[in-house]
Amino acid sequence: MMRRLLSLTTFVAVLGLILLGLSSGNVLADGTETLGDPSIPIASGTGVVAAGTGLAAQPGVININVPAGATVKQVLLYWSGAVTSNSPSDDTISVNGTEITGTLIGGPAFFFSAFGKEWFYSNYRADITGLGLVGSGANSLTVEGMSNLDSDGHGENNGAGVLVILDDGSDAAAIQVKDGLDLAFAGFSEPRKTTVPQTFTFPSSSSDRTATLPIFASSVGANRPNTIVLSTDAGDIPDV
Repeated sequence: MMRRLLSLTTFVAVLGLILLGLSSGNVLADGTETLGDPSIPIASGTGVVAAGTGLAAQPGVININVPAGATVKQVLLYWSGAVTSNSPSDDTISVNGTEITGTLIGGPAFFFSAFGKEWFYSNYRADITGLGLVGSGANSLTVEGMSNLDSDGHGENNGAGVLVILDDGSDAAAIQVKDGLDLAFAGFSEPRKTTVPQTFTFPSSSSDRTATLPIFASSVGANRPNTIVLSTDAGDIPDV
């Protein structure tokens, strides 16, 4: 289970648990003010890697390392922004000079009022596997072209993240993705005060296993500490 306590805009959480013989999770839908199973197929693999960049100043650079010799099975690009009108934010960005238009997976959703305006957030996803931008080894992606600011300079170009599903020839992993848009700030009333808990379900085991939990979140800052609360059937895990 995952719960966020202070100001964040979460757009994806991924569990990659090493489990022999299991692959990707169900395909359902994304979400607004919650995360959900993606509305696209998710590849099977043996693991995941993820990285991101802020886009308040552009271009931003995503440096992501795929283990040497591993095969890239799927590459998902996510980005988040806010505009001062009840409409979707910018759905098109550029990665290494290639213009990419995303699918809206959450929003537009009202978050707060400031400067006499209402701020609405939207999140996007694009499957960029076929572009060949990410391969085995070190990869550098230059991201730019997000434009959400109004004539007064209000709005947010929050950031972008890349999730890579890979196969390095080892045992298959149970890869589960939850994406969408879930807004929260501790000083607001519900449903904008906390995020919806997310549950990843997998078979029990008497052996120790390792899980990887990348989380893409935006609109954070040094004066906005954030807490991720994790728990299992065996008990709580220290907050991160």
